[in-house]
Amino acid sequence: LSPYLGPMPTDVSMKEATEWASPWIEVDTIRDEKERIDMMVEEIASGGVIALYGGRSELGPRALGHRSILADPRKKGIGSIHQ
Repeated sequence: LSPYLGPMPTDVSMKEATEWASPWIEVDTIRDEKERIDMMVEEIASGGVIALYGGRSELGPRALGHRSILADPRKKGIGSIHQ
């Protein structure tokens, strides 16, 4: 049994979510895996923060959502990005 029982994101739901958040975030869709990884490394190295997800979300009281926030923890202020 998989914990990833949440809804599967659709192109429409992703577009709506990124449009809603556009004042606060920059969204790049990069299909080429090497190019995407290189861009993520560069973003984190320059002090940026990356939100990443794939597929269905987790459900349950301790679910992390099958989502990740990636950043360099050595950068000042990074521990307060959730505020």
